[in-house]
Amino acid sequence: FLLPAHDGVVAHAGIDDDEWSSCNCPAADPNFIVDDNDDASPSAKMAYLISIHNRRTIQDAAYLLKALMETSHSGDTAIILIHIDKRVGVASREKEDEDETNKNQFLYHDSYLKRYVDACLAAPACATTTKSNNRVKSNATILEVHSHFSPEWSKWSMNDPTLWAMEYLTYHRSQNQQSSSASSAWDVFVNLSGDTLPVITAHRISQLFHPSSGPLGNTNFVTSSSCLTGLVPTSIFTFPKHAMKRSHYFQHNIPKTISYVDHITGQWMDNISTPIYFGSQWMALTSDFVTYVIRSMSHPNGFGNVLKETMIQTKVLMTDETFFPTLLMNSPYFTSTIPQVINNT
Repeated sequence: FLLPAHDGVVAHAGIDDDEWSSCNCPAADPNFIVDDNDDASPSAKMAYLISIHNRRTIQDAAYLLKALMETSHSGDTAIILIHIDKRVGVASREKEDEDETNKNQFLYHDSYLKRYVDACLAAPACATTTKSNNRVKSNATILEVHSHFSPEWSKWSMNDPTLWAMEYLTYHRSQNQQSSSASSAWDVFVNLSGDTLPVITAHRISQLFHPSSGPLGNTNFVTSSSCLTGLVPTSIFTFPKHAMKRSHYFQHNIPKTISYVDHITGQWMDNISTPIYFGSQWMALTSDFVTYVIRSMSHPNGFGNVLKETMIQTKVLMTDETFFPTLLMNSPYFTSTIPQVINNT
């Protein structure tokens, strides 16, 4: 239900500039009526990260954000974090005369995306920030734009924006305040490239991921159906011996076992077999697994941190496609959240 828009496939021509000057979320429309034919199933509270790295993904992300904001029912989309590569940045034209900022860093300031973000934040029923005094007990989407990292293709830094967002969601005090009507600030974390487009409504996505009633609820998706083993992460041993994804990790002598502290039990896990699994950079994760990842990385000997340091020290590539699948497939706490393969043949 989420499709990447490759090579500028999103058409920008013919769109009225005024399209980006207002945020027409249902919560801001007093005349909004839920369609009688609409499925009344309960909805998960979604948290999205939109990653942007160049001019095209800035422009495409405006369409993605608009789709998420304007097809969500109240409370569906709890949080949207937008991360813009530092090489693009979020510099303001107001500071243009004060420094020698790279001209590319004004791409966001001059974009439809910024105009639309500003429009949403100007509509309190639609969006707010964690710094706003108006967000208490509000179903408005928390919408924030950040620029902290410059990921390098195939390097560990490709994981930085995702891990930053996961840490933000786990530890940020305002995100975890309990309201009278909700037990948690969000249920599912989805990271998206800026050139992604949903092919169903954000409301329907939210229904599909509801933890108890949604068909995708309480499931961690760290790969895609197009991968070798479908929605289940692929062990490097599944690839042919001379396949690049298998041979690369063997050539770099990544250890077959690692030792770490189980941060949940405090037990030392010695020389545990830890096969590498491949998946996708783009994922949909439960809040429990996100918390597990971040807390296992905050402990110096935690599973997540040891696996990260092992990958960095052995200089393996493509860790954005292996780190999260390997954590998921080697953790005993989340085996029931791995997608189940049903053979109908």
